[in-house]
Amino acid sequence: ENRVIDIWSIEEFLNAGLLGPRGEFVEDFERPIREGGAAPAMAELKKALAPFLLRRLKNDPDIAAELGDKREVREYCVLSPRQRAAYEVALARYASAPREERGSKGQALALLTELKLICDGLGGDGDVYGGKVERLLELLESIFDAGESALVFTQYVKVAERLKSLIEKKFSRKVLFLHGGQTPAVRDAQIAAFNASETPTAFVLSLKAGGFGLNLTKATHVIHYDRWWNPAVENQATDRAHRIGQTRTVFVHLFISHGTLEDRIDRILEEKRTIAGELVVSGESFLLKMSDREFAKTVALD
Repeated sequence: ENRVIDIWSIEEFLNAGLLGPRGEFVEDFERPIREGGAAPAMAELKKALAPFLLRRLKNDPDIAAELGDKREVREYCVLSPRQRAAYEVALARYASAPREERGSKGQALALLTELKLICDGLGGDGDVYGGKVERLLELLESIFDAGESALVFTQYVKVAERLKSLIEKKFSRKVLFLHGGQTPAVRDAQIAAFNASETPTAFVLSLKAGGFGLNLTKATHVIHYDRWWNPAVENQATDRAHRIGQTRTVFVHLFISHGTLEDRIDRILEEKRTIAGELVVSGESFLLKMSDREFAKTVALD
């Protein structure tokens, strides 16, 4: 989750002078990587760090030969006419705001949150609309028919509550729900109930509360209903099911609203995934460093 410059800070403490002065490191490595010219800079940086880094992965056969495979599937969803209209209204309102307001991080983050919630397709007035909801229910039906279980992650507690209700209504079965406001006892009871369930089920979790420290290997499907813009956070959540002890293939479903900021940022993150084990992706902060033109292009609706 860290920035490239943090590599310099760590190495300067451990091996002073290894990566040169801070200013030179920024010019030679941090800036080229951040601006997209990563390949030559990364090759040189990896060469310099190679004698001092050891990274072991779960898919290394010497560590966990029995660990099942992991496969990512992108689930592209289409906005409904109502979603498109709401998305366009949000963009227009932001564009018409005074320049000093548009330039603030608070306003930009508020827009990103609003657009993400529009893409999720769960109206604040109780309405349900949009391709994500339809695709989620279709996918869960096929998962349950195959006798398997799923984890459904979202970063928004209110969205998680709505999804829990929708899934229970659609499939007439109890759905567990884990979020950060629960006591450890409630949390542990839900985890135990999920892993002990003898029937296919779904477990809805808020991303930050359920994204680490849990063993949920009953699930063979992990659904990221909305995207957290740091791959490391998503990977931590996925690893609740794909971890040592899991012998089956785990399918990771990434829900993306086509033609929206989700589509574009997914492509940006795919490029960044190759950079030093995702060290340079720090949530949505990289969006806030864009120029007004770059930001507008990223959130625009196709």
